[in-house]
Amino acid sequence: MADLEFVFVDDCSPDKSMDILHQVLQDYPHRQSQVTIVRHEVNKNLAVSRKDSAYAATGEFLMFVDSDDFLELDAAELLYNKAIAEGADLVTCGAFHYSADKVNIINPANNEMGEYGANVREDTLNRNVFTSVWAKLVRREVMMKEGVVWPVRGFSEDVIVSVMMVYYSNRIVSIEDNLYHYCYNETSFMGDVSLAKMESNCRDSMENYKVFAEFFEKENLEEQYPMALLRYKVGIKAQLAILANNRQRRMEYRTTFPEIDKHYFWGSDGYRPSLKERFRIAAWWLGLMPRFHRIIDSRHVRPTNAPLCLYMKCSYK
Repeated sequence: MADLEFVFVDDCSPDKSMDILHQVLQDYPHRQSQVTIVRHEVNKNLAVSRKDSAYAATGEFLMFVDSDDFLELDAAELLYNKAIAEGADLVTCGAFHYSADKVNIINPANNEMGEYGANVREDTLNRNVFTSVWAKLVRREVMMKEGVVWPVRGFSEDVIVSVMMVYYSNRIVSIEDNLYHYCYNETSFMGDVSLAKMESNCRDSMENYKVFAEFFEKENLEEQYPMALLRYKVGIKAQLAILANNRQRRMEYRTTFPEIDKHYFWGSDGYRPSLKERFRIAAWWLGLMPRFHRIIDSRHVRPTNAPLCLYMKCSYK
């Protein structure tokens, strides 16, 4: 596809990303006129970078690609042609999700998306499905609508942005092909699992929850999609449980969203925590979390069975 616009955000990364970009532009001089570089004076995080790239773009559609990821060569063309043929505001595709030791496939077609997006809208807002801003092509005017709220904190921001994409899109379709390659990088923003970073991620999640809750209140969505806010709260509660290694943090855990404690351990209203998650909470109650906390800090690695985002791996019925 020749008619593409490329928007790169220089967010003051300490690596050689911009040097590599300039070298690539020298190797492909015919593409230079199609490239826009947005420069930040200081690091502003992923959330702000995505917003700034969307506002800098001039094309009809947007597609967000993280710096460690890549696309199939015909991904943009296939997604664009599907959007035009179907008159869609949003087109999703499957993705390969690479981690250190395995490859998973995330495919929206398996979610039985309705022809007009009714199911995917409900599933996304209730967070029944994997939510991300990548592996999607969205009409730019959708993201420029007055009601769209862009979070300013980096961690968990894609949950909010993807909900905005789905909520404000009139027609949603999907392509079964796996066109996006998501590459987990242990040295990246999402790969840092130090306790300091966990603390920062937790604060980001709490600030972004306020944005999420205000959006649901403004649009009167709480009764229609009751699980969305509950699951966000449970995710924050899980992060606080991992960090609760002193009296102040244990008090913060107790006083943050106390109304969902029954959901968190016992489950109710359609929420069923796994045995693994109940074990984690029992460990906190028994005072074992500080030891777990010290292990994480000393090894500076992702502990087994403790995903970085710390969102609960639970089944919902």
